[in-house]
Amino acid sequence: MLKAGMTMHGWMQRARPARGGLLGIAIWLLAIVPHAALGDSRVALVIGNAAYRNATALANPRNDAEAVAAELERVGFKVVKGIDLDQVGMRAVIRDFDAALANADVGLFYYAGHGLQVDGHNYLVPVDAELKREVDLNLEATDLNVVLQLLQRSVPTSLVFLDACRDNPFAQTLARSMGPTRSISVGRGLALVESAVGSFIAYATQPENVALDGDGADSPFAAALLKHIETPGLSIADLMIRVRNDVIAATHGKQVPWDHSSLTGSFYFVAQPGVAGTSSGAPAPDNSAVSAPSGGSTAVEIAFWDSVKDSNDPAQVQAYLQSYPHGSFAAIARIRLEHLRPKEANAAPAVAMLPPAADDTADMLATLRSVLPADVPFEEAVVRTVLTDPVFQIQPTTVTQSRWHGTFVKNHAVTIDVAARWKQLTRGFAAVRANTQVAGPTGAVVLLAQGDTLAVLNGALTLSSRQTFVANNGNETTQATITSVTKEISQVTGKLFPMAVGNQLQFHEIFEETLDKAGETATTRYVAEDQLKVTGRIRGDAAGLPWNEEVFEVSFEQDRRDEQGALTQVSGKNYFVPSLRAFVELEDGGPADPMYARMNAWQMQ
Repeated sequence: MLKAGMTMHGWMQRARPARGGLLGIAIWLLAIVPHAALGDSRVALVIGNAAYRNATALANPRNDAEAVAAELERVGFKVVKGIDLDQVGMRAVIRDFDAALANADVGLFYYAGHGLQVDGHNYLVPVDAELKREVDLNLEATDLNVVLQLLQRSVPTSLVFLDACRDNPFAQTLARSMGPTRSISVGRGLALVESAVGSFIAYATQPENVALDGDGADSPFAAALLKHIETPGLSIADLMIRVRNDVIAATHGKQVPWDHSSLTGSFYFVAQPGVAGTSSGAPAPDNSAVSAPSGGSTAVEIAFWDSVKDSNDPAQVQAYLQSYPHGSFAAIARIRLEHLRPKEANAAPAVAMLPPAADDTADMLATLRSVLPADVPFEEAVVRTVLTDPVFQIQPTTVTQSRWHGTFVKNHAVTIDVAARWKQLTRGFAAVRANTQVAGPTGAVVLLAQGDTLAVLNGALTLSSRQTFVANNGNETTQATITSVTKEISQVTGKLFPMAVGNQLQFHEIFEETLDKAGETATTRYVAEDQLKVTGRIRGDAAGLPWNEEVFEVSFEQDRRDEQGALTQVSGKNYFVPSLRAFVELEDGGPADPMYARMNAWQMQ
């Protein structure tokens, strides 16, 4: 069977879940798990004001808000969004936010646009504001305290991100109207707000300073936030350290993000798979951040950095990073260190090796029976077809065994953790055992799966697969098994190996899928037309893969019909890694797909 995931963890595309691989079937089975089992309820208000009518328009707040809203939805937030809001619109979305917070565990507020402080009070500026006189503050602007108090009384955990510290023409106009005595109460940037218990407030730059709008599509603060928010197991404290270092590097030290926290437990946008994450409630220590040396003050750190920043000795810069791994100059130090270190020759990562398997065609059926579990069936006639058709004959490989571990993150902050053991046999046959666990935003595991697969063409084609799942919604456990067997392969044309751009492989196949769930068994027969095509070559690291060698892009298309004639069309892209002799995938589905998942962590053994 051709797969949407021609990979080590999922060589199986099926019509019932309409998704590919062990990854896709795991997502499909999540439908039987109530959403409440996946963790805390999260609600966010995101506002981006850019098109100001009485001041120069800002370039990035609209982009920032759109991107942040989409990112928050991917990690499990219900988002209330407002773009270019006037005074009436600001009040309306705050009311909507208030209603959405009912029964929520976590509330988040993100604002990008103009803001100003007067007498230590912070105000957010709608796009229709003029703010000619002091009285206009209460009539035209939005007091930040309105949102902060709303969060404080509604949710145990509140998070606030303010990218509202841009240099502000409204502040200048207001200061002139207030006269020389009162004008000193109009400050630059935003004033520091002490957060209430259970709250976290982050500023795009330090209090009393102004932030940059940025030259790119997003502000430096928003770009850094978007870069790190989906990192599994990253507490919000460590996230802000990474954001701070990125912004310092991007602005050459002109902008330093600031935060103030009174959280009583660690909060993770995406929990580490298999580790229970905490977002509210009982305190949970956050020990992930590395402290500066005992007694180390800001002055000491600055002195340390000044002593090494112009050095040409990488050991001295490394010494600063060892002492201040999350220091104010850590990002710049890493860049400096990268320039000082000699460039190392590219080398493919080592792959676990075993002596080559014996290439004995006559014994292949016996070999398959010995390496596959007894409950994984395969069609002997199909195996013989593959063994005798020249299209399926590929060069022998000495890579006979390797282990792979990876983490996918999908919408609603569900993480899919996959560990696979790959055993290559002869002529591109491979036996794979994959173990998968699916966790919600808090890290609670809601689904476990184990699958055994027999594949050929280094994983491009599955001949049989058996996947067993156990789902737990907190009150009951559901088990299911899906077994698939290719019954016929015919009309084979073209070739895939030796791998070269432009190679194509087409074939006709018939396969059967049996679903056994709650004691009920159903078998469906499918007829499919499959096509594989090598579409390009790219360096693995440029594609986001952990290999700095050249890899091949391979597209796949499949049209399949069930017994009632219903048509399902599947297409996608994977990468073939020559040193591994296997296909890997970076994502499953498209960004607009509610079941979209993307790889964000790799580990090879």
